Amino acid sequence: MQELCYQLRREKIEKAGLVMLNREEFRKIMENEIFMKVLAEPDYRELNISKSYYYYVLERLGKDKLVEDGKVNFKVAVSYEFDYRNEMLKLDPLYLIVRRDVVHLVDLRRDCRIDYALLAELGFSEDRSPSLCRKVRRALCEEIKQYFKGAILAF
Repeated sequence: MQELCYQLRREKIEKAGLVMLNREEFRKIMENEIFMKVLAEPDYRELNISKSYYYYVLERLGKDKLVEDGKVNFKVAVSYEFDYRNEMLKLDPLYLIVRRDVVHLVDLRRDCRIDYALLAELGFSEDRSPSLCRKVRRALCEEIKQYFKGAILAF
């Protein structure tokens, strides 16, 4: 099973915000532990991978706007898909969240896969009640809403 959090050694952009990735691209990153490790680690020698592969992954993360000038460029990254039937974006319950010096991988699709430290920071106890996932999802949606208030989206 993949880790839920990664120690962030890479610098962060001070005004980092929200990054939205289509579902396919988000899953490529989330399901590949090397991508997560490159996101967190600024030195390829610490990861025991080739320099060329490290920079290939770093370039991909840059194209997805997760890394800019070698620094982490988001506080929250969320997966979405376009619903053609209803002509709207739908957010998936998959998130990458940067808090302090940790990148948290949050998957709320089936079960509440979330790190206890992040739960506490979001104001929840370690209680794993059936409604916890719903409450965490609501809290994260509220946080994402704050990024949209007064925002100008340009693609």
